[in-house]
Amino acid sequence: MITGDLDRAAELATEALELGTEIGIPDCIACYGTTSVSLAILGHPIGPVPVPEDDPVAPVTPILMALITPAADHRSAVRTVPLSALDGYYDLELHIAAAAAFAAYGTDSQRRIEYETLALYAGANVVTGGCAAHYGPVDYYLGSLAAALGDHSRAAQHFRDSIEACHKLGAPRWEDLAAAALARLETANTTACFRREGSTWRLAYAGVEVHLPDAKGLRDLATLLVAPGREVHVYTLLGRDAAVTGADPILDEEAKRRYRRRVDDLREAIEQADLDGDVSASAAASLELEAVTRELSAATGLHGRDRRLDDDVERARKTVSARMRDVLSRIAIAHPALGSHLNESVLLGVRCSYQPNEPIRWDLGRRAVGS
Repeated sequence: MITGDLDRAAELATEALELGTEIGIPDCIACYGTTSVSLAILGHPIGPVPVPEDDPVAPVTPILMALITPAADHRSAVRTVPLSALDGYYDLELHIAAAAAFAAYGTDSQRRIEYETLALYAGANVVTGGCAAHYGPVDYYLGSLAAALGDHSRAAQHFRDSIEACHKLGAPRWEDLAAAALARLETANTTACFRREGSTWRLAYAGVEVHLPDAKGLRDLATLLVAPGREVHVYTLLGRDAAVTGADPILDEEAKRRYRRRVDDLREAIEQADLDGDVSASAAASLELEAVTRELSAATGLHGRDRRLDDDVERARKTVSARMRDVLSRIAIAHPALGSHLNESVLLGVRCSYQPNEPIRWDLGRRAVGS
C-alpha cells in the first residue's frame, strides 16, 4: 500500500485470509479487515469483512461497513454509533476509520468530537504494525472532517500538510488522495451551485451535488445568496410591499402603568374583602381584575413585549423562518456539508441575511424571490 500497488495488496490480503482460515489462525480476519479498510479509504474496496458478534469491534461495525461498502447509504447506521464505543482503544486505527465514516455520513457533533481527538496527532502517520496496514497521515482525516464541517480554510491546510507528509514518505496513492481532496475543496470554494431547474433545485458544494424538489424555503435561500451580507425583509421574501415600521402599540406606556396600578389596587381590595368576609365585594373586584388582566395581556406578548396594532410583521417572520428551517433541515440530511455551512451562515429574523465566513461564488441561475 505504501508503494501504491493496491491490486497486489488486495490480492495478498485475500490470500492471507484464505490461508489463515484454512489452518485456523484466529487473527486472520482482523488482519484482513484492517487491510480492507485501508484499501477502501484509498478507493479500492475488496469486499465485506465478517465480524463475529463477540469481536471487540462489533459495536462499531456500521463504521467499518460504511467504508468497505461505499455504494450504500450508511447515514442512519453511522449516526447511531455512540462515540463511547470508541473509548478504550489504545491505538488510532478505529478513530481513523471513524473519522472517514463521520466525514462522509456522520453528524456534525460526531465530526467535531473526532476532530478534537485526532488533532492531538496532527503530523503523524497511522500504521497498524501487526497487520502491516498503512492508513496514511492523520492530517488527511482532519482535513476531511474540517471540510465536512464547512471549515474550508482549515481543511485545505490539513490536506496540504498531508500531501507534504506523503511526498516525504514516498506514499504516492495517499498523496494523490489528499491532492484530489484539496482540488475538490478549492473548486468548491470558487464556485458552488444553488439553482432552480424546473421543479427541482440543483445544490452543489464541497464537491458533492444533490437535487431537492422545489420549495418556498429554497427560493428564500436563493434570494439571500444573491447578495451576501445584505439584509432582506421577510415581506420581500413573501413578495409583498415593504413593511410599515414603527407601528403604534395597543397601549402606550402611561396606559400600561395605569392598568398595572389598577391591578395592584384590585388585588389589595380582594384581599381586604376576603379578610372582612365581604363575599360580594370580593367577587366584584375579582371580575374587574380578570377584565383588566385580560386587557393588559392582549396588549403585551411574550416577556411583556408590546403587541402592535398590526402584528402582521411577526406573522410574516414566523412564516419565513418556518419554511427556511424546514429546507435547512432537508439540506442537512441530503448534503451535510452544505447544511452545516448554511446553518452557520444564514441569519433569520424580521430581516434575514447570508453571512458566510469565507467568500463563495454561487451559480444561482436566474434569481428567484420566494413567494
